[in-house]
Amino acid sequence: MTLNTQNGTKKEHFVPQFYMANFSIPGEHGIVYSLEATVINPRPKKMAVSGLCVCDDLYESKYDDKYILHNETEHSFSKYEAKQKVLVDKIINISNNGENINSALVLSKSEKEALVQFVAQLYLRNKSIYQK
Repeated sequence: MTLNTQNGTKKEHFVPQFYMANFSIPGEHGIVYSLEATVINPRPKKMAVSGLCVCDDLYESKYDDKYILHNETEHSFSKYEAKQKVLVDKIINISNNGENINSALVLSKSEKEALVQFVAQLYLRNKSIYQK
């Protein structure tokens, strides 16, 4: 068990920012419409993806007021996200090409594995799992 210093990422996203950015308002990259699900009459408002689906120290654990493996989970997710972003971008580009409308989306074995990993991580990164 290694104890890391207190510096590092504080705000940790449970939905990757690159993924949310795909839902950006046209012409406003990184800005999406958001609804507050806990209010009676929610109204859409513009928000930066950097402020959505985020919690302070979501993946962190402390022992004697020091973080244990501080930011290790966040850094691990970041490594996977770089590869997953390339794959998601590929799928979007192929899907947006009108010439591919009647074509099958063919992925290599490693791309399929990365896609399954991405979906599994989205499920496992749910903040309710980490806030228990």
